[in-house]
Amino acid sequence: MFELLFLCGVFGLMLGAIWEYVTALPAFPTILVASAAIPLLAWADYLRLVQRLELGGMSRRRAPVPPERFYWTLGRGQLRTMLIYSSALALVAWVAAIKFPAAFEPTKTAVAGWTAGAVAIVASARFWSSVIAYVRASQWFDKMTPWAVGFCRRSLYRISENPDFLAPDNPERREKEESVY
Repeated sequence: MFELLFLCGVFGLMLGAIWEYVTALPAFPTILVASAAIPLLAWADYLRLVQRLELGGMSRRRAPVPPERFYWTLGRGQLRTMLIYSSALALVAWVAAIKFPAAFEPTKTAVAGWTAGAVAIVASARFWSSVIAYVRASQWFDKMTPWAVGFCRRSLYRISENPDFLAPDNPERREKEESVY
């Protein structure tokens, strides 16, 4: 019980220190607006991406049909490219938004801060919507993709000996079942 209280206290102190650091930044208003705007923009962009990539069956919880499989092989590359560009743009824009904080004054620095903040919010929302669309669509077609998810599932399978972590047609599972019978 004491260890749990200690861990909660340490976590609370770390969270308080991070909050104090972030509130002291001159770009805190941009970060605060981003914390509300990014999830909303990312959700809207995710819905648009799913519709544009023609992956509507994903939300209906059914198995993918051949046209969707064909569209996914084409759309996967587009999503990866979008991830790379939006992450680079978001990183550069967030650095600029922190370096040039937005202010209510008509100076070049303030305008650069407002522009950088807006670009950072939009690029971050595009990045997160692309990540969510990529992971969900990959999982829809193959439970072992992307690589990190497959690695975690295999590790959990080896630790727990639970076949539900892997795909139903897993050769390792079939070998174990055949050896038992």
